[in-house]
Amino acid sequence: MRLLSLFVFLVLLLWSSVCYAGGCYASQTYSAQFCKDHCLGCSLSMRYDSTLGQCYCGDTVALPNPYNPATYDPNCEAVLYSLQYVRCDVYDFSPYFMKCYGCKSGYSLANPKSPDGNVFFSDTCVRTIPNCYNHDAKGLCTQCNAPYRLSYDGTACVTALPGCTRYYPNGTCLFCYGGGVLTHDLMACVQGIASCNYFVAVGACKSCSTDCAATADACITKVEPGLCQRCADPFSVTFDGKACVKTITNCASYNPSGACISCDGGYWLSSDFTACVTMITNCASYNADGTCLNCKSGYSVSSDFKSCVTMISGCGTYNSDGSCRSCNSGYSVASDSKTCVKTISKCNSYNTDGTCRSCDAGYVFSYDNFGCVPPLPQCNSYNADGTCRSCNSGTSLAVDDKTCVTTISQCKMYAYEGICMSCNVGFTLSNDRSACVTPIPQCNAYNADGTCGGCNSGYSTSFDKKACVPSIPGCLSHSADGTCRSCTIGYTTSFDNKACVVVIPSCSTYNTDGSCKTCEGDLVLSQDGKACVLQNAGCDSYNADGTCETCKSGLTLSYDKLACVTPIPRCQYHYADGTCRSCNNGYSLTYDNKGCVPSLPSCGTYNTDGSCQECDPGYSFSTNGTTCVLCQMNNCKSCDVSNVCAHCDDGFGVSDSSTCASCVDANCKRCTDNGNTCLEYVKDNGKKGSGVPWWVYFSVVVAAILIIGWIVYFIVALCTFDAIEDLRSTSKYWQYHPAPAAAAAPQKSARQPKQRRTSAREGSESDVSMASVNSVIPFEEPQEKPVNRRETKRRRSTRREYSELDNDDYM
Repeated sequence: MRLLSLFVFLVLLLWSSVCYAGGCYASQTYSAQFCKDHCLGCSLSMRYDSTLGQCYCGDTVALPNPYNPATYDPNCEAVLYSLQYVRCDVYDFSPYFMKCYGCKSGYSLANPKSPDGNVFFSDTCVRTIPNCYNHDAKGLCTQCNAPYRLSYDGTACVTALPGCTRYYPNGTCLFCYGGGVLTHDLMACVQGIASCNYFVAVGACKSCSTDCAATADACITKVEPGLCQRCADPFSVTFDGKACVKTITNCASYNPSGACISCDGGYWLSSDFTACVTMITNCASYNADGTCLNCKSGYSVSSDFKSCVTMISGCGTYNSDGSCRSCNSGYSVASDSKTCVKTISKCNSYNTDGTCRSCDAGYVFSYDNFGCVPPLPQCNSYNADGTCRSCNSGTSLAVDDKTCVTTISQCKMYAYEGICMSCNVGFTLSNDRSACVTPIPQCNAYNADGTCGGCNSGYSTSFDKKACVPSIPGCLSHSADGTCRSCTIGYTTSFDNKACVVVIPSCSTYNTDGSCKTCEGDLVLSQDGKACVLQNAGCDSYNADGTCETCKSGLTLSYDKLACVTPIPRCQYHYADGTCRSCNNGYSLTYDNKGCVPSLPSCGTYNTDGSCQECDPGYSFSTNGTTCVLCQMNNCKSCDVSNVCAHCDDGFGVSDSSTCASCVDANCKRCTDNGNTCLEYVKDNGKKGSGVPWWVYFSVVVAAILIIGWIVYFIVALCTFDAIEDLRSTSKYWQYHPAPAAAAAPQKSARQPKQRRTSAREGSESDVSMASVNSVIPFEEPQEKPVNRRETKRRRSTRREYSELDNDDYM
């Protein structure tokens, strides 16, 4: 046997070293690399993929001959070896066979328990079936791990179902042990129920047959009780003869649930076991409508699902003629419809080598035809990523590789805006980056015309901007000799034009160090000579901001330094108006801020004499009114000493414990005796304002009315009597004491005095005046007396006094 195997291997070895296409002759032997590099196709049943540079047997890469790895197997005899080679992770070449000791992930050794020395087709790597203990060389499972069960076709290990003896690959039950009946979902085996033909779960029947005497529904021929041989149309007997199920065309055998488990010759079972369909070449599984669900390896389902066509690399859907209808994501169909090439954005037609045949409107080819890119102004060659490779004459490529800009002389690198980013050696950029100019010493910013736009620190441009000269701070225009022609705004020249100094308001002349030499008008210099400020009464020296630095003797600075004021004793800080802002520790401001008095405990506001005007919140004046005591007691108005109440709120009275107790009587306003005795009532519920009987109030009111009436009557009578006596006395006086002839004005007194209302006070004053007049001038009959100068003078004086009194009545 081994000699026969050796003979076969030697024949394969000779065939494997022959190339047939692209200048390779069958009579010549070449290495595998030579065939790969020089042959356009593979020998015999192999096909050559020019894109990947590999030979294929179907959809499997034809790998080196296991007996001579330097050559390919020309007849695909070693496809199984190729699969083993691809899937094997640990292997060994022997003179007669390749033995695999371990497979790659996802694959398992076939017959791993077979003895050593078996032929080379025995130990192969097959795709792993989950929970399978042993695989055969065809990739089927021969034994499952416990507690899993093998499907009837050997393609799956499924979970065990109680009472089930045979399984479908999807894990449902195919046959039950004797006496068991499948549920409708094929997931359980249950005990039969008489006349039931549709089980849904253990012990649960959905519908019963019409013939309760027979267990086979619609059975017309029974071989024995409970077993059916033939069913009436359109029913067919199940494989166990215990039920009649609806007939499926071309189905050869049914399970008790009505599913087809095998079809007639020439037909294939659909994946859901509900139909037998016509075979489609190379189709592996079918839909119930007869279309192909999945094709065999190396084939793909066409777009109408009615055929299996040869697989095209990268193709997603196929036409029925085998051409590619659409490629997988990222790939497009080439012009021959049999090649999928990498998709190029904006390309609408492809060559088989992956280049673009035509671009969408508004796009142009890249230089290698592997891209379609939008056109760029002035660009004459493009890269596949849309960037520009080269520009037209007179333009240059910017750094973004997408913009062609006008060429600038001596410019080395351009920005996409058209400006220059860097110049050639010996040139420098202008400030606006529009030109490359000759450098000027100490210049750091250039104009496009080559003049200097700015010099380095410590230098300034000359008036013609063609040189940089040492700077004079604040100078606007420099002369060639280094002096300043003019200063910038806010600066002025010193007396010798060698410095620009900051303008000081109201300063008339400046020193070279920038200080003011003399001020305008009656302004005075600040202490540091940096300002001219207004004079401030009482100020001895000034700050540059116009505030006072020191005051004259006897005065003190206000807190804002705007005034010199008379100091207030014990005042720490003063306002400009002379009042105190804050006092020294231990003293407090009076209410008018004009004095500092010793602080009193808990006093909030002080009088000018130092007494407390108002206590802090939570405190009240004691009974003597001089101290503030704590008075935080409920319903208390004021305290005598700390938290000892003297006066309570309405409705409360001072108790024996000096707290405020609620009055027992709800209508009582003030009470005593711990609230039991009412001193004053609230006007409510018919009670008066106090506890005094009503008749007492009535008597007091009547007496008050009588007294007031008598007083009013007396005042009216007295005023009337005084007015009459006043008129009478005045007329008698002027009757017996005429005015001197020399005084013409007093004739006016002959008129009657003007009547006016007088008060009681005014009446009494008139009485006193008249009495004094009468006492000076007694009423008597006129008689001749000798002239006496002293008496005449006295009478004139008396008349003058009386006239003044009378004039007061006329006013």
